Amino acid sequence: MSNICRFVAKLTVNGQFMRDFMAEESPCFALGLVEERKQPCGFLALRPAEVIPSEISGLGFNFGHALLGTTEFEVIQFVFHFYGFETYNMLLNPNNCLVEKVLMRMVEGGDYFLAKMASKARWTGWLPLKSCSVFMSSRSLHQVYSCPW
Repeated sequence: MSNICRFVAKLTVNGQFMRDFMAEESPCFALGLVEERKQPCGFLALRPAEVIPSEISGLGFNFGHALLGTTEFEVIQFVFHFYGFETYNMLLNPNNCLVEKVLMRMVEGGDYFLAKMASKARWTGWLPLKSCSVFMSSRSLHQVYSCPW
């Protein structure tokens, strides 16, 4: 018998935020803040149109990001690629003050949570990712927010 137990982080999320996310038609994506041990962290949630089989979710996924744009506009792209399944792309407006607040928290805090909603009652979470190198650098994010719009 093993003495090792899995630690399951207790996350606190705004109830209205979650109700709004669950009420949206899928596919959808949510960006917000959660608290873990009373510390705010960034939170990215994906709800695809079709259920991702557990054998696919179990393989993990490739998560990427990019800053896309021209001299007239910029968007932040997040990509979730589930191996042997689908790729989901999300675009965020960096001018949105909520987007700015969450992204700054993610970079400055160095960690964030990713979650995938399979149904209204089933979640898969990857907790937490603690590497700024996985996410955009503080320098590139500050460039976004120091650009003249």
